[in-house]
Amino acid sequence: MEKPTLKQRTAALTYLAFAVIIAAWTAAWLVKINLDQRWSWLTAGGGSFAYWTAAKLIVWIVPALWLIGRSGRSLQEVLGLANWKAALAWGGGIGLLIALTGIIPNYLQGRPVLPTKVDFPLLNVIVIAPTLRSF
Repeated sequence: MEKPTLKQRTAALTYLAFAVIIAAWTAAWLVKINLDQRWSWLTAGGGSFAYWTAAKLIVWIVPALWLIGRSGRSLQEVLGLANWKAALAWGGGIGLLIALTGIIPNYLQGRPVLPTKVDFPLLNVIVIAPTLRSF
């Protein structure tokens, strides 16, 4: 019997990692609901922000880095950092178009165009979510 190739092993590990990630993300939600009942500081603001940032790093980023390492490729290769200018232009352009879908209606309705309060949910929307979802 032939030994599986690196591609086949990586594909199998990817499917396994996907199943584990879905289960872990579901568990993270269930744990958060349970913790919210015990510690009110986790329900909003900094506590919730810290919990979800840590959960995203542990559940999404760590397995992604592990899979990249197991595939024999570098993080630079996977992220395509050799073409960072093109990626930045595309990402910035698409991000601007998405932002305009919120800015234009606010402007036309006479509401503030930019957020008036800087808080943890805003930080999550502007920095954490886009950064971690890039993986």
